[in-house]
Amino acid sequence: MRSVNEMNVNEAKQLPSASELTYGPGSVMARQQALPERSEVRYFVEAFRRQKRFIVVVAGLCFVVIAGALLLVTPVYESTARVVIDPPGSEAFSLQAVNQGLSEPDYVETQAHVLRSEGLAIDTVRALKLDTNPVVMKKGFVASLKSSRLVQSVLGALGRSKHHAEHVQDDTHLSESEVAALDYFQNHLTISPVKNSRVIEVSFKSPDPELSASVPNTLVNQYIVENYAKRYDAVMKSSEWLSRQLDDIRAKAVAANEALASYQREYGIAEVDDRQNNLSERESELIRQYTQAQADRIQYESYMIRVRQGDVASVPQFRNNIVVLQTTQKLGELQGQLSQAQVSYGDNHPVVTRLNNEIAELRRQLKSQEQGTANEIRASFAAANAREHQLSEEMKSTTLQMSQMSRYAILKREAQANHDLYDALYARVKEAGISAASKSSNITVVDKARALDHPTWPRLSLMLPIAFLVSWIGAVSAGVARDSIDHSIRSADDVSLLPGTQSLVLVPDFQQKKQTLPSFAVGKCRLRVGGGPEPIRTGLNKFMLARQDSPEAESLRSLLSTVLLAHRQMNLKALLVTSPFPQEGKTTLAYNFALALAARGRTCFLNADLRKGGSPLESGRRDYPGISDFCKGGASLEEIEIPSGERKDLAVVHAGTCVENASHILMSDAFQYLMTNLRDRYDFVVVDSPPILPFADTRFLAVLCDGAVLIARAGVTDRKSFEQSAELLAQLAVPVLGIALNGVPSKEYPYRGYYAGAEAR
Repeated sequence: MRSVNEMNVNEAKQLPSASELTYGPGSVMARQQALPERSEVRYFVEAFRRQKRFIVVVAGLCFVVIAGALLLVTPVYESTARVVIDPPGSEAFSLQAVNQGLSEPDYVETQAHVLRSEGLAIDTVRALKLDTNPVVMKKGFVASLKSSRLVQSVLGALGRSKHHAEHVQDDTHLSESEVAALDYFQNHLTISPVKNSRVIEVSFKSPDPELSASVPNTLVNQYIVENYAKRYDAVMKSSEWLSRQLDDIRAKAVAANEALASYQREYGIAEVDDRQNNLSERESELIRQYTQAQADRIQYESYMIRVRQGDVASVPQFRNNIVVLQTTQKLGELQGQLSQAQVSYGDNHPVVTRLNNEIAELRRQLKSQEQGTANEIRASFAAANAREHQLSEEMKSTTLQMSQMSRYAILKREAQANHDLYDALYARVKEAGISAASKSSNITVVDKARALDHPTWPRLSLMLPIAFLVSWIGAVSAGVARDSIDHSIRSADDVSLLPGTQSLVLVPDFQQKKQTLPSFAVGKCRLRVGGGPEPIRTGLNKFMLARQDSPEAESLRSLLSTVLLAHRQMNLKALLVTSPFPQEGKTTLAYNFALALAARGRTCFLNADLRKGGSPLESGRRDYPGISDFCKGGASLEEIEIPSGERKDLAVVHAGTCVENASHILMSDAFQYLMTNLRDRYDFVVVDSPPILPFADTRFLAVLCDGAVLIARAGVTDRKSFEQSAELLAQLAVPVLGIALNGVPSKEYPYRGYYAGAEAR
């Protein structure tokens, strides 16, 4: 036998160094491929599919509980009365003008507060005798407890007991039953002003439909009666006061009229249209003319200031002159032509000279117009000044006459005021009597509250669909939250979305069971809740020999067919079998897969988990020479090749002595030589590797293999770890030939009915 140092390393497939695996062109970092991100909507759909049984159960329970509560709750009737409150003074007969005092929104809000007042509430309680109504006086548990003798004695000892006056009928003293009825009344009454209107809604809730209708109607009637009583008292008091004042005002009016007539006869003052005499008419005309003259003089004076400053062009007479406008427009056009001619011909061209002459002529004309406008303004200013002086003199002559008129005006105003006041007070006295007798009101009842046939709460036709919707929303939320905590793979749906999936087989749970607590994954931890089965580990389960017609054997043969098809296309030799973490059934499936391959050709089962050592095929621990011994030169290739004894074409190469530097051995030239020889000696080499995520050993083994089979255990392997494992194999350019979901519960296995029928036959 050749020694390890004499091996032909050139025949071996070179293993990349650790630095190349980490930072090289084919490294994890260099070949990192972004996994397709799942949208939020797709995530919720997947979570709903995974947790659909939980969601349906929770939604059903919630709906049953809510529906039961709605059916058992005491129905409540809410009747509503509507009143329109017009502004004060809008009655048929009123002493108050409309829209006086508060603004309309403030007035309606004030009346709403009046309807909520305690005085009206007490009147309604006593009118309906609510303190004796069994519905109102029905006590709950807390109220019964408070009214018990024990509690009352304790409160009395503490000085906190309440004393109520009995048989007292006023608003300041209420009996205990009236206090309870008042509390019930105020807690179940609702006063709601309707926005942008004068309508106020009065509603009352009660289990008794008759009571819910009678309370709003009685409250509205009490409010109208009280409003009318207050208005009637005010009208009568005003009428009495006005009657006492009429006699004095009548005497003052007669005296004022006599003084006015005597003064008018003494000075010969004649009336014009019963309102204006001839002097006042003349004075008004003089004042109007004098004001106009002053305005004209001031206007022309402002024009004169501009003329003296040489700014004639800014006055309106010049700016609005048609000749000036035409000349200015023509001047602008010639200046534009001059600029173009200067650019085209130069300053000394005849065309330029002609244009300069025309522009000069136009400017001379404008200057002439300015001079004419200035002379016109001077003449107008002199005329306006003379007219103002003349009117001023005429107004002085009327000053003496107007002094006599002032006394006349005073007397006339006093007489007219007394007369108007007397007429107004007399009309008010008459209106007060009519208003008091008419019983008109600014409050109108639009709708009376009626006894309802159906309760307003709960509205089963509305609330049951809402309860159904809320139940489903809560159940879906709980299901999504539950799914976000449980990251484990539980069915084929959790695997089908992962990258690199070529073939997926479901291997049913074939282990013997014992009762223990089931678990679910939270990250990389396992939490156990409730009761359920857990497999008993009694050694490697070789179901491909013991139960060849079992569902697990059929699932493995399905995976075998996929590998054989790939073998025809790619000439596969070495197959890596790995899983994200330990205890996921990797070794059991790897050995049974090797048993299945042995029926198709010479197969070697290579136990490359050097960290554990020993033989995983037997329940007891027995040391066999293996990989570590071969790589250290302690055993030959023939010594580590051990027939399985179960299939003639199946050999087993054990891990050998347990070592700590497993990665160093797997990276050695001796291991590469071993893999090359095994490829030559066998048709298939099944490599049982350590878990791929915790250890780097699998990464060195993967680059020496032609393909990989990824193992996951239902309810144990979490989705994120499985995705990382598939991504890592893709980064190492190792094709994932198949995925085996191990330990699938019987209820998730799609052919459980078929195999159950086969076993029955």
